[in-house]
Amino acid sequence: MSFVKQDNLLAPRLGFSLDVDGDSSTKVFGTAGRYYIPVASNTNIRMTRGELFTQNYYSYTGKDPVTGAPTGMGPAIGTPQVVGDGTLPNPGTVADINLKPMNQDEFILGIQKALTPTWTGGIKGIYRKINSGMDDFCDEHRITQYANENGYPDATWTGCILMNPGRDLTMNIDSDGAGTLKKITIPASYLGLTPYTRTYKAVEFSLGHPFDGVWGLSASYTWSRSRGSAEGYVQSTLQQEDAGVTQDFDFATLADGAVGYLPNDRTHVFKMFGNYMVTDEWRIGGNMIVSSGRPLSCIGFVPESVAEASGSTDVLNYTSASSYYCLNGSGELTTDGLITQTPASLVPRGTVGRTSWTGQVDLSIAYIPKWADKKLTLQVDIFNLFNSQKPIRLDEVRDFSRGTSNGSENFQQSANYLRPLEFQSPRSVRLTARYDF
Repeated sequence: MSFVKQDNLLAPRLGFSLDVDGDSSTKVFGTAGRYYIPVASNTNIRMTRGELFTQNYYSYTGKDPVTGAPTGMGPAIGTPQVVGDGTLPNPGTVADINLKPMNQDEFILGIQKALTPTWTGGIKGIYRKINSGMDDFCDEHRITQYANENGYPDATWTGCILMNPGRDLTMNIDSDGAGTLKKITIPASYLGLTPYTRTYKAVEFSLGHPFDGVWGLSASYTWSRSRGSAEGYVQSTLQQEDAGVTQDFDFATLADGAVGYLPNDRTHVFKMFGNYMVTDEWRIGGNMIVSSGRPLSCIGFVPESVAEASGSTDVLNYTSASSYYCLNGSGELTTDGLITQTPASLVPRGTVGRTSWTGQVDLSIAYIPKWADKKLTLQVDIFNLFNSQKPIRLDEVRDFSRGTSNGSENFQQSANYLRPLEFQSPRSVRLTARYDF
């Protein structure tokens, strides 16, 4: 049985190319199109199967004197948290009945001109805009409360539902607690979700010397901006690696402050690619990419006061930092590293600075012997020739644990905040032998 199905999706695409002077020296071109993005595989799996997922917490009896890691399991703390009890969901309840498929419009307009008999230059503008984004919403309290207030006082609902954040939610709900499904429509204003948005704007300048049998060169500079409330099928700020639903819209307060420069925003990118035939048998090639840094955020937990003001405290059950509320650093530091009376502040996405610029140069040397009728190629590729080791990802989680930002007596910040998590890949060498026949 299908839980999401869309028919008759229209994806029109139009393009043109105009030879301005009739001699192929100047070309104006453009494209416009709509592209549909399918439901990600991890969404197909996770939202339609029963998941057994519980979390248990225990005290410990000691610490490793070197690493500080806890040793010896002590008594259990609190009650187990049941994230999923293994129950198979009803396919008719896991997605918005009026779900709009995720799609994006793209527009490109440019001009390319022959500057000399051997050099060409060009400029093009790119604009992309997401129209309908999909993600899951998990605020059981808010959905049930709306049903209870609008004719179904005994209604219950648990789990998450795939929807279009920012649009009305039409869904089937257990109207009487006994499995009788009724269709309800919850207004977007009641859910309080930030709309799913993403735009990409770019201008690219290019310069090229087509390969003439001796050498060729292609260079470009791109200025771009990527903004919105959702990066896409991953949340790279939280190191998500499986493409699909994210934590971004699980609760309305998780999307507070989400609109800003997205993790893949790199304002400036320079590229250069070229090759040169030293002799009839030897070829040298190189690639160079230099990019400005990506934006950084401050990730923490939704404070108790904000959760209560929003009308739902379910978000307080989150055990991992997932919001743009984070500890602001005020308060008094105690001897055990805890900070007292430290409030959490909303820090909008991408406003904590950026990572450093990065650059990489790759070199290739190829031998194409005549004695093999030029069908044999022996090649050496050296990646990251100068062994640049700049950090490309930093830890953006500032709050250490759930108890640090929802009104407990003490607060603690993560010592790893803004420390490197990932660096450029070190220099490497690849040897290749290829024979064409």
